[in-house]
Amino acid sequence: MENYSRSEEQRRRFDRRLVRSLVDYTVVVGFLALVNWQTSPHTWWVAWVAAGWGLHILLLIVRRLTDCDEECDYR
Repeated sequence: MENYSRSEEQRRRFDRRLVRSLVDYTVVVGFLALVNWQTSPHTWWVAWVAAGWGLHILLLIVRRLTDCDEECDYR
């Protein structure tokens, strides 16, 4: 078993979390788009879900790129 430094382990954990979030986002929003298309194609409410969840993922990426979690652990 390899020993990783704390920052590398945090990066690896973040990468796994980001990939899982992107896969979840794609599958759920795709399914909701199909439901939206089948039930009410004239009103695309799924765009609000995609925008809100996409904003959350974008904020995760920004927080990681600015290394805010490493400097000030808010949890």
